[in-house]
Amino acid sequence: MEQEKESEVPETVNRNVQQQDSRNLYRCQRCLRAYHEGCLSSVNNDGNIMNASNMDRERQRFEENWRCDDCIKYSKGVDIILTWRVIGESGDKEMEVDFDDVSPSKREYLIKWQDTGYTNLDWVSENWLKSIAKAKLKNFCDRQQHGEYMTVDKVVPKDYLTIERILTAEDSNGDIITTEDIHQVEKVFVKYHGLNYDHIYWDTPPPSDSHLYSSFRTAFHNYLLACEVDPPKDMGEQVELVRKLATQENYGKHELKQQPDFVRGGTLMPHQLDGLNWLIFQWEQEMGCVLADDMGLGKTIQIVTFLNFLLTKYRIYPFAIVVPLSTATNWLREFAKWAPEMVVVPYHGSSESRKRALKYEIFRGGSKKMRCHAIIFTYESATFDSQLIPKVDFWPVLVVDEAQRLKNDNSLLFQKLLHTIRFDHPILMTGTPLQNNIRELINIMHFVDRNKFANVRELEGKYSELSHTTVQNLHDQLKPYFLRRTKDVVLKTLPPKTEIIVPVSMSSLQKEVYKDLLEHNLKSYAQLTTVDQSRPNTVKKMSNILMQLRKTLGHPYLIQDIEIKQKDAATTHQVLIDACAKLKVLHQMLPKLKRDGHRVLIFSTLKGTLDILEDYLMYEQCKYVRIDGDTPSNERVANIDQFNAPNSDVFVFLLTTRAGGVGINLATADTVIMWDFDFNPHADLQAICRAYRIGQTRPVLILRFMTRLSVEEKIAQIAKKKMILDHLVVDKMDDDDLEEDDVESIIKFGAQALFERDDSKRITYDSAGIDKLLDRNTDVTREETIDQPEQSGMKHMSFSFAKVWNLDNDAATEDLSADEDKDKAEDDNFWEKFLALKKLQVEAAEQRKKEELGRGARKRTVVVSLCYFFLFPL
Repeated sequence: MEQEKESEVPETVNRNVQQQDSRNLYRCQRCLRAYHEGCLSSVNNDGNIMNASNMDRERQRFEENWRCDDCIKYSKGVDIILTWRVIGESGDKEMEVDFDDVSPSKREYLIKWQDTGYTNLDWVSENWLKSIAKAKLKNFCDRQQHGEYMTVDKVVPKDYLTIERILTAEDSNGDIITTEDIHQVEKVFVKYHGLNYDHIYWDTPPPSDSHLYSSFRTAFHNYLLACEVDPPKDMGEQVELVRKLATQENYGKHELKQQPDFVRGGTLMPHQLDGLNWLIFQWEQEMGCVLADDMGLGKTIQIVTFLNFLLTKYRIYPFAIVVPLSTATNWLREFAKWAPEMVVVPYHGSSESRKRALKYEIFRGGSKKMRCHAIIFTYESATFDSQLIPKVDFWPVLVVDEAQRLKNDNSLLFQKLLHTIRFDHPILMTGTPLQNNIRELINIMHFVDRNKFANVRELEGKYSELSHTTVQNLHDQLKPYFLRRTKDVVLKTLPPKTEIIVPVSMSSLQKEVYKDLLEHNLKSYAQLTTVDQSRPNTVKKMSNILMQLRKTLGHPYLIQDIEIKQKDAATTHQVLIDACAKLKVLHQMLPKLKRDGHRVLIFSTLKGTLDILEDYLMYEQCKYVRIDGDTPSNERVANIDQFNAPNSDVFVFLLTTRAGGVGINLATADTVIMWDFDFNPHADLQAICRAYRIGQTRPVLILRFMTRLSVEEKIAQIAKKKMILDHLVVDKMDDDDLEEDDVESIIKFGAQALFERDDSKRITYDSAGIDKLLDRNTDVTREETIDQPEQSGMKHMSFSFAKVWNLDNDAATEDLSADEDKDKAEDDNFWEKFLALKKLQVEAAEQRKKEELGRGARKRTVVVSLCYFFLFPL
């Protein structure tokens, strides 16, 4: 410590003490702030009040290793600056002043400390924080210039305070507790809800009268269960013995006629009990299987009860469950509800997070054998793990959720699961078994039964040409492995679902941007009419053009440099709406939906679209939550819980189609708006099933926005063809990548009408038209679905497209596919003329350029965008 003689007292000095004694100042060796000698009498190194008689001795100790009051109290390093407040104000209410309008001496900050959970936060002064964590404070202050004020409840969700898992419990002597006396617990090493194993800390139990105590009690109960798990031993022999005994009699003699006693989390529906019996039968017969029930029928529940059956009745475990990251938390919840006695450990996240899960839960207490019943992997942790999988010799059951991810036999996930994990019985889960082509389906079956479906190429060739005979033969091959039920068969009480395609016409800005994109990509378009269309660069250019056109239809502001800064927020908002035809319709719909008590899911294939919709909803003061591919796992769960909470005031849920379309239950919503079409129609179907599933109590309205005479209309036509299937599988149907001919036809579609500038068929919606679209009591005319014969209990997936409302003819409808061949011919004819004209113009321009260069004039060709003239008319 440095002793200083100063004539002026620094700002950090206690000025009341200054009046008593102004002889000595001391500098804290940690924060380097100066403190008056009189301040030393307040505390000692232990944080206790100092006696005057001990002052000399304490002063000497301070001079050897002295820290100021704040540094004694806050001994840990700063981890996160969460929020700020005016000194004396509550952090639970919105600030009425801006950050910059408050003097630094009046601001204090909420701090999370290193190696400490969110239950031990502190408010600290800016003066001290600036000395301890200057860079973090600067970054925080910079963010306040542009971000909204965050109250404490926003930065510290309740989940972060709620104990989810106890890894170790100690008594007052530091001994590990493994008995049921919860009152002996003095300290716990815990993982909190919403946080992964990167955030595990020592903490004290909450008070018994706290609202957090029930979660602590549940976690302690689960901790005791985990302490009692014996490492699996000779499981291969146990499986063989049980199967031998079970197959000595017909399964019908020991079939489960009613719900087992160990299933206490709820009542299994009849089809779920049937599914449980089927899973048990398949396991007894050593037949890997595919549970292919329609989305929303409770496949997860059936799997959880099956695994619990094996554990409870035969003491068979452990189980490996591989799932998408988005569904991992839901799997844990289903286990907690339907099989609370099972010890299940999530294994995903960062390398450090997985190491901690291994150390404290999977191989608890330094055991070399597993001390849990099931492990939930994500695709990523299962693919790249090198710490757990090699240590486990035998998995009695491997479950793969959303098993369509195994359609590519060359993928890392396929190879890792098939050849690295030593499993006995595979169960694949998928709600869309019919989206795969022949090769992909055979790949999946090869995973299920490597012997029967061994020669993948030979089988692909055998079924490459589908006829009635080959389809029947394929059905016979698949029958022993598949179980599929659909909602319309097993859920007779499910409310009706109405799907409507809502056609819109491009706004003026969208038309100009769309045409500009077409004209400025002339060379790529010219290649569309040439004989050789197989060059990779050409295909890539076409795909890029197609993406730009889709962005324009989603909202033209997704195209760079289109948005113009307006004079005020109100004008900015109105221009935002007017720029996009879909947003105009949404702007008319949302107030009516909110008035009538409906709640809305909005799906888009593009994250940028969600950004724009966020701006719109914020201005309209509509409360919303959002999930996209970049949303962290804990935030995903928090947003879902917030939306599904009883009496939730969240009106809109924004989701990207792929990230938000899998494994999420959002049955509290009754309106689904599909902003655009995914190239894979099954992705759209999965998104819709987030709301239309078990638990839905209200009629569901699905509105599919589609821009007429654009690439979207052609994508919708192709999607419809993919969904209307004549057979169980479709020859060479490719979901994720469009064929080159498809890209060409999509881009060409509607070009003639666009350039003719004919607004006579422009679609507009008045208030009555919007009411008609939103009327759930009106019987919407639908296209007839193809009657599919039942094949051994497996009902083929069908998809019914509602016909388009044509407001020019009141309630008349229009078929998407009507006059499709005529449209194609007209587009091709127009396209040839358009390209021929443009080629002549380009050739003429090139000739003029050569002539100018020949005369020695260095003139730069000026290329002016049509968008420029639209936005800045001369």
